Amino acid sequence: NRVTGLLFGLKFNDNLYKNIDLITSFGYSLRREEFEGRLSLRLGIKNFWITNLSAGYYDSSVPWQSLSPYPDIINSLGVTIGLDDQFNYYLSKGYFVEIEKKYKEKYSGKLVFLSESEKSLVEQKYQSIISTNRSVRENPKIYEGKENKISLSLRLGANPLEPQVIPLDGLLFRSDISSKFLNSDFEYRSFRLIGMLNTKTFYDELFISPYIQLMVDAGMVAGDYGPQHIFTPNT
Repeated sequence: NRVTGLLFGLKFNDNLYKNIDLITSFGYSLRREEFEGRLSLRLGIKNFWITNLSAGYYDSSVPWQSLSPYPDIINSLGVTIGLDDQFNYYLSKGYFVEIEKKYKEKYSGKLVFLSESEKSLVEQKYQSIISTNRSVRENPKIYEGKENKISLSLRLGANPLEPQVIPLDGLLFRSDISSKFLNSDFEYRSFRLIGMLNTKTFYDELFISPYIQLMVDAGMVAGDYGPQHIFTPNT
């Protein structure tokens, strides 16, 4: 992307020992000339009111838009072949603790406490194989500071932001609370609701029935927040 450039490193996501998973990535940014990475451990718990307990540390550039149907790899491929970077970024460094409850793989809930420092990043010249000298859009500055927040996420059905071979119905809800009470430099409340509904049509079937896909994306943020905490509805 236009702040990290090419990033070379290693990524590992697998079982470490019994019911403990290790999720980590680590690399070097050729544009920022800094190391970036994240490391977390996930403990699976059976026959209990929570399914997973996770904790981790991270230091990396991240998009403002945390909920998006466009994976980083798609954006990176676009930049590589000459398209513009679609996201804005900031530097995020901190840790998190998360508890998760899953039910029959179709329903889940997460409660996360996150503590991080947030800093602005400047745009860099594109590193790509086409149109290497094209102009680079500015990466806007953010309100810098320390953020401590509690985040609650609920999912009913399929995740509407994940690629699906066969379209499935799903609903995703997320609410964030950042407060001076949590020793945060920000004081805001936000919520986001994303839903998808699929229905077959009356047209003839070839391989699968043609369908209509309806999607809603709505939310609100209020309080003392920086531009990195607003969102753009997916269209």
